[in-house]
Amino acid sequence: INQENIRILDILINNVTPKYNKKIISQISKKLNENQKEGVINSIKAEDFHLIIGPPGTGKTFVIE
Repeated sequence: INQENIRILDILINNVTPKYNKKIISQISKKLNENQKEGVINSIKAEDFHLIIGPPGTGKTFVIE
């Protein structure tokens, strides 16, 4: 087990806050709603990983595409 795996386990199990960089993202599709844009921006800025979750029909697949 390496340090990266330990960090991911801490995020998933121990509620450690994931790290995000401070990049400024300026170009996001205008077809996305505000929540979807936030999800895309956070995914780009994630240093560890970022989960896109939500109930059916909220556009998760569209955001991932």
